[in-house]
Amino acid sequence: MNSKCFFIWLIAAYVNRLKTGVGEKVDIALVDSMVSSLEIINIIYLNTGRIPTRIGNRYEAIYPYDSFQARDGYVIIACGNDKLYGLLKNVLQISALEDEKFKSNLDRVAHHAELKEIIECWTRDLDIDTIVSMLLDAGIPSAPINTIDRVTQDPHIAGAREMFVDIEHPVAGKITMTGNQVKFTHNKATIRMPAPTLGQHNYEVLKERLNYSDEKIEQLIRSGIL
Repeated sequence: MNSKCFFIWLIAAYVNRLKTGVGEKVDIALVDSMVSSLEIINIIYLNTGRIPTRIGNRYEAIYPYDSFQARDGYVIIACGNDKLYGLLKNVLQISALEDEKFKSNLDRVAHHAELKEIIECWTRDLDIDTIVSMLLDAGIPSAPINTIDRVTQDPHIAGAREMFVDIEHPVAGKITMTGNQVKFTHNKATIRMPAPTLGQHNYEVLKERLNYSDEKIEQLIRSGIL
């Protein structure tokens, strides 16, 4: 469970305290959160007894809701209902998508492999950003599957969210580090300095924290201990 979800439950407990005067202990286990995130996998087994198997990135109960190969990588196309599938047909303009075997969501799930091949005949000829832009403009949920080079160039992540920042290292010079993921309203959390070099703070620790004299520190340096 991420910090945002935990904060929501924390607020819920606080509101209960305000309304009833009774406090709540917020007990969240990591394993419980992972089980909850299985979503449809739980429902399939609990209601049918079937143990779901590996199916790649495909969503088991909806199609096309899957990853598709583009010219330069992979994209997600998420048609969660018949309306979205209709919009997809309008964009792709492929007659095979009109086949009766793809008429309803249940039909599309049953024939997902064939449908994926048809859609990838279109996506393979286009780059990731073109596909995502075309589908989003048509109202169809779509997103790139980013490799790290795309993440570092993403205008939202790298730009607006400042998740990659340049700083000066005393030995290596200018280096780029991962920015701070915590954002405050009034006080900016920044990466103030790189990791210290070997022994960089020896003097401060020994002098200010352990009350070593200058003479003792010099002696440690001469003897090779520092």
